[in-house]
Parts: sequence; structure tokens; C-alpha cells
Amino acid sequence: MIASHVPALTRPSRHHLVLATAATGLAAVIAVTAVSMAGPARAAGPPDPGLGTALDYSVLAGEGVTNTGSTTVVGLVASAGIQTTVADNGAISPPGNVRRGANLAVSAAKADLLVGYGQAAAAPVIPNTPLLGEIGGQTLTGGTYTRAGSLGFTSTLTLDGENDPSSVFIIQVAADFNVASSAQVVFTRGAQACHVYWQIGNDAVIGTNTDFQGTILAGNDISARTGATFAGRLLSNVGAITLDSNTFTSPTCAAATTPPPTTATTAPVTPAPSASTRPTPRPTRSTDSSDGGSSDGDGGSSDGSDSDSDGSDGGAGDSDAAGGDSFADGGTSSSATGIPDAGGPPMYLAPVGVLAVLLGAGLVVASRRRQHGSHRG
Repeated sequence: MIASHVPALTRPSRHHLVLATAATGLAAVIAVTAVSMAGPARAAGPPDPGLGTALDYSVLAGEGVTNTGSTTVVGLVASAGIQTTVADNGAISPPGNVRRGANLAVSAAKADLLVGYGQAAAAPVIPNTPLLGEIGGQTLTGGTYTRAGSLGFTSTLTLDGENDPSSVFIIQVAADFNVASSAQVVFTRGAQACHVYWQIGNDAVIGTNTDFQGTILAGNDISARTGATFAGRLLSNVGAITLDSNTFTSPTCAAATTPPPTTATTAPVTPAPSASTRPTPRPTRSTDSSDGGSSDGDGGSSDGSDSDSDGSDGGAGDSDAAGGDSFADGGTSSSATGIPDAGGPPMYLAPVGVLAVLLGAGLVVASRRRQHGSHRG
């Protein structure tokens, strides 16, 4: 019978095996560390321009505000020009939001507007995405877009947040901006008006009954035609603003919501009384029969009160269950909002990969020393 024989690994084979082990460990370190160190996903587009106290204004002009008809605002209305004012004949409501002349607060807001305008104008543009003169019927995702001349749209413009409620949209227009009557801006997949900015180099005209979204930062005049509605602001650097029966709503960002976790609820179970929880009978006094009867009656009352006490224990169980529900709600309300973490393996896997590399390197060194020793022998 011929005995089966499995040849032993030669020195070169062992050497290659050790190198393969070391390479595998190194690859594991690189992959695990890269994934583990990944931070939260960034929001699409540039950061929001810093408008400071100008965010408190629905309408802020450089050279006067004129209103016709009934206009409703949520923020302040003012003009920063020293010789200008707000002419509305009391038709802007609430009237307490109107600032009739320039003051320190209005001047500070105008200074903040100039800073935000500059940041919007300098925002980096998405490469190879110049806008045509007409953008109606298009869909834009988060980012900065630019138009070298005038820009407008006559139908519906869609802004797509790509399921990222923090997506920022900046549209830079070098010249005039014109929106036709009854045109509209609509949002999809989480886009929000609080992150939309129209940086206009010259004049802006918003047509009749237009449903407009975002903050207009104009270098010159802004005209809001009859019945146009705004989820945003009209802010002019040096020009005048004209209103006509317009409605302004707040572009405040809605907080991201996380659905509460599904938890199984069970009805509280009142435990059966055990020997340790049963009421202890009161000792019998050595008195006459009337006292004994009275004592028994007292004892019965005592038992009844103890039974009520047991019932209160059950109520405590209900209270504990309610406390558990309250804790669950608290956990939901305190959950982090915003962009979810990129995920990935836990950080402790990185040291494992490091150890694998060190072990492989040690085996390589030991193998080479054995080879040198055998050659010398």
C-alpha cells in the first residue's frame, strides 16, 4: 500500500503566505478605519448666507417702501434710507410690525443684509450648470446656480431637496429677475423655503398672483405685483420696494422629525397576594363580649383598609406603566435631528486590523531570519 503524502510548504510558499496575511490585515485596517471615521453626511449645496438681524424682516428696503391694498406680514417692514419711510396708509398688518423711519436697529439689519448679499454672490457655483434665461418647467437640486444676464420663469419651477431638508439653493442673477403672473415655485423631497436665496444684481419683479418661495436679495428695486404671496423675504440693498395686496409667511425651517419607535405594550398585571402581603390580624384583647365585637368590627375595617391598600399597589403598577410610556416619549423627543450618520462598523474593529498587520509583519521578519539562518548553515 502506498501511503498518501502531502508535501510540506516550501520556504517561498510560506513566505508568500505570510505576505498575503500581512496585506489582508493592512487592507482591513484601511477599509475599517475609513468607514469608522466617516462623519455625518453633509447637506447639499453651500451654507446659508449669514443675514443676521435682517432675518427679522419680511420687507427691508434701501430707499423706501410703498404699499397699495391690504398686505399681511409676519416680520418687520422698514426702509434703511435716512430720508425715506414706509408709505402704506395703515394697510400693512399688523401695524406694530411697521417701522416708519430709520433707526439703529434698521441700520444694523441693513449692514447684515449687505454681508449676506456678498456671501450669496460669492458662493461657489456648481460646475457646468449655467442657467438659461427661462427656467420654468425645470427641476433644480441643492447648490449654487448662476445666470450671466437676466433670468425669469413663466410656469412652475421645482426645487428638489433629494430627501435632505438642509439642502441650500442659491440662484445668482447678474441683471434683472422677472417672474410671470401665476407662476410658482414648488418643493419636493424635503426642500424648504428657509434655504432658498435669489441673489439679484439689479431689479426683481414678481408677477400677479405668483406663489413665490425663498428670500430675494436684490441690488436695486423690488416690485411685488397684486396678490403675489411670499414664503420668504424681500430685501433690497439700495432700491425701493413696492407692495400691492401681498401676503408674507414665515420661511422658518421645519424641524426634522423621527417616527417614534414601535413598542409592545402590555396591560399591568396585579400580583396575587402572597403570605408576606396579607394583612396581619390584630391581637385579641381580653375584654367583654361588647369590646370583642367592637374589636372584630375594627379588625374588619382594618382588613378592608388593607384590601384598599392592595388595590393601591395595583394602581402603582399602572403608574409605573405610565412612567414607562413617558420615558419612551422622552427618548423620542430627544433623538438627534438632521442628517443621519454614515454608519459603518464600530471603531473597535480598527485595532483588530492593526494587530493583524503587526502579526503579519512579525511573521515576515521571522521567516526571513530563518532563511538567512538556513543559508548560513
